[in-house]
Amino acid sequence: MTTTDTIITTYIEPHPRKRDPAEARLVHSGTPVWSLIGYLIGVDWDRERTARDYDIPIEAVDAAIAYYYAHEADLNPQIQRTLASHT
Repeated sequence: MTTTDTIITTYIEPHPRKRDPAEARLVHSGTPVWSLIGYLIGVDWDRERTARDYDIPIEAVDAAIAYYYAHEADLNPQIQRTLASHT
């Protein structure tokens, strides 16, 4: 298992009822990865701010980013819908 795999499995889990990769979420808070990534985009990928604002470890933010890059095609439609609704 790579370091990236380890950080993802430590901080990211599948949704218990929706096995779609787009529904993955943070282990401790249940925050959807797509939501966290949308926030990151909105704050110009400021990892420290995101960790502080969500009250999560920076490693959880890094795990969400790693998961996002591994599943961009799954997550992008929801992220784009969310961002479009805020413009």
